[in-house]
Amino acid sequence: MRQNSGLHSLRGQTMIRRNFLKTVAGGSAVAIAGCMGNGDSNGDETTEPSSDGGDTSTSTPADSGSDSGSDGGSNLPDQMNLGLSSPARGVFSFPLWPGLERRLEEQGSSMSANAFSGHTPTAGALVQGDIVTGYMGLPSLLKAQQEGLPLVAIHSFMQEYNFPMVTQPDISGWDQLEGSTIAIHAPTGASSVITQYMLNQELDAPDDVELTYIVGSGNRASALRSGDVDAACILASPAEQLSATGNGNILAYPQEYEGLSNMLTNVWVALEPDLEERSDSLQVFVDEMQASYSRMFEGDHEAIISEAEESGEYPDYEQEAWANALETATDSPPLWPESKETSLPAENINRTQDLLVEIGEIEEEAVKPVDEITDRRFLE
Repeated sequence: MRQNSGLHSLRGQTMIRRNFLKTVAGGSAVAIAGCMGNGDSNGDETTEPSSDGGDTSTSTPADSGSDSGSDGGSNLPDQMNLGLSSPARGVFSFPLWPGLERRLEEQGSSMSANAFSGHTPTAGALVQGDIVTGYMGLPSLLKAQQEGLPLVAIHSFMQEYNFPMVTQPDISGWDQLEGSTIAIHAPTGASSVITQYMLNQELDAPDDVELTYIVGSGNRASALRSGDVDAACILASPAEQLSATGNGNILAYPQEYEGLSNMLTNVWVALEPDLEERSDSLQVFVDEMQASYSRMFEGDHEAIISEAEESGEYPDYEQEAWANALETATDSPPLWPESKETSLPAENINRTQDLLVEIGEIEEEAVKPVDEITDRRFLE
């Protein structure tokens, strides 16, 4: 596979928010950008175009208002500010919209989604205290921790790779991809991990495939429709839409491969000082986020899809596309944790680290014990 890779080096290490703020306020994002490697690739890997294509980021304080509690007795801020590494929407975000948003509103609070273009600005927003928590890919978290940023995973976001390989409609087998052009997001990130693994498993000469970098699943889907590429590794929702409309053929899902299953791909991350300083807000977030995850498994799928469509947050996809993507997400192994006990599974974290080292996504030195990567206090 012909591709370029690189890792920016960290220019400085900081261990407490005060030092982070000096760095950010001084106009230098070198430390944060460096720790994220080739930066925002993982963040956009959970993307497809939003309904209006806009950026919903704000600079509202992370947990605005009083923590005096809701009618139910939980310590809820008036507004819960979260960091998303993309403004995109898909089945992966159903637990957020309308799931978590609705649950918070029922308790007298609200959710503010601060959408960023990748994981680097998400880390910066955590450092500056603009958000309570945000999600990032496990490789980005490992690189950040390796460089001294006190970030820890507090809950799972996506526990599986959710990017099928989609080809032109007339391509039905892997042998037809010999010497082809395949679109992925960037040299690093979920689509890169999946594509490299699949090609190594399926092709005799994987290096003969040309990988082209196109940011965003929606843009890669457009490139496939226009005939600019032979295949693309994209999110399940746009993949199912291409299939439903006859514009693409889903060649394989990552879950079909033992080596790509039972993973931990994206996590909700918090700054270590915030584990105490914002413990009430973080506990509410984890509780309500898990309740939203659980509904994906226990609720009626037609009702969930209808609510998502009525929210106005999602692309205008065929019902078949949404239904197939949601079924895949709740199948075994599931995209989200079914309970707090199954969130941040240690075995999956170790399997993912092994895979990332195997394909060169992270260096061996970045591998860490699970208890240094995660903090489970809000999952107890």
